[in-house]
Amino acid sequence: GGTVGKQLLKVFLYDKDRIKRDSGYVSATGLATAAGWHSACTTPFARPAVFSQAPNGRIFQALTEPGYPYYSDDNGVTWKPLMTFHPSFTILSIITASDKELFISTAESGVFYSSDAGQTWEARNPDIPISQIRGKLSYSDSGVLFLSALEGIHRSTNKGHTWENVQGISFYSSFHSLSSQSNGDLYVLSGDNMHVSKDNGKTWQYIYTLSFSYKLKSLFIDDKDEMYLSINNSNSSSTEIIKSINNADSWTNVYTVPPASGTGTELGVVKQVNGSYYFFTNSKGILKTADFTVFNFVGSIYTSDSPVFLVTRDNFILSYNNTRGLCYYKP
Repeated sequence: GGTVGKQLLKVFLYDKDRIKRDSGYVSATGLATAAGWHSACTTPFARPAVFSQAPNGRIFQALTEPGYPYYSDDNGVTWKPLMTFHPSFTILSIITASDKELFISTAESGVFYSSDAGQTWEARNPDIPISQIRGKLSYSDSGVLFLSALEGIHRSTNKGHTWENVQGISFYSSFHSLSSQSNGDLYVLSGDNMHVSKDNGKTWQYIYTLSFSYKLKSLFIDDKDEMYLSINNSNSSSTEIIKSINNADSWTNVYTVPPASGTGTELGVVKQVNGSYYFFTNSKGILKTADFTVFNFVGSIYTSDSPVFLVTRDNFILSYNNTRGLCYYKP
C-alpha cells in the first residue's frame, strides 16, 4: 500500500546529552504487489457490513461495529476513515448515487445525505419517529429511494426531502434486493415474497410463480434482464440459485450449493461485473462464472468467512477473512 520504488530514510545518532554524533541512510525498495490475494492496509480488523463503489472508482466500506465509514481510491488496497461522518453510528447501508452524492442509513439516526462526496452531511428522514426507522435503504436505477420502517416502506423521488408510503407491501415486512429492468420495472424481495412495481415503486404486486417451499434470500437482475434468485428449498433441503428469462413467469435451477462440512449451506448475493457473475457460498467461498455452466473458485481460504464482498470495476475482489481481516485480490 506504500510507495513503489527506492526509498531513503535518514537516521541520526545522538548521545545521552542529545548531541548529534553521526548520521546515515537506510534504503529500501518498495515492490508492487503481485497478482493474487493480499491483506488490505490501514483498515480496522472488523467484518465489513457493506461496500459501495462510486462511478469514479472510489470505494466506501462500513463495518459491522459502530464507527466511521472508510474509503479507498486504489481498489481496496489502502483505506482512510471518512472522519466527516459521525464516529459512533452503526451504518446499515451506503449508496453512491454519483461521484458526489452519497446516502448513508444508520441504526441510530436514520438517513443522511451528502452532495459533496462526504465532506458535509444532512439528515433526510421521513416525518416519523427515528425509533421506527429500520435503517435499510434501497436505491433504484432511476434514482428513487426506499426506506424500511415499522409501519411500512417509504419512498422518495427527491433525494429524501419528502417521503410517501408505498402500496402493496405489508407493514413490518422487510424490503431488500431491489433490482431494476431496462424498461423501468422494479422487483424486490419482502419476507419470503417477491413483488413487482410498474410505476416506479408507488405500488407493488405479488408474484405468484414461486413455490411456497422457497425461502427467498436475494435477487439480482443482469444486463439482459434475466433474473437470478437465491433460495433455500425446503422440499429438497437444498440451497440453490434459480433463473428466470421471462419476467418471473417460470424458473429453472442453475446452481445448487454443495454441503459445507459441519455447517448449513449459505448462499450470498449474485453480482455481475464486466460480463462475469460472482456469488458467495460458505462451502466454496466466492465463485465466478460466465454462463452458470463452468464455475471458478477465486480463493476459498480468503473468501469463505463472510458473504459480504465486492468486485471492483478493475476486477479486484474484496473479501473478509477471520484470521487475515479484509483482503483484496489483484488480477
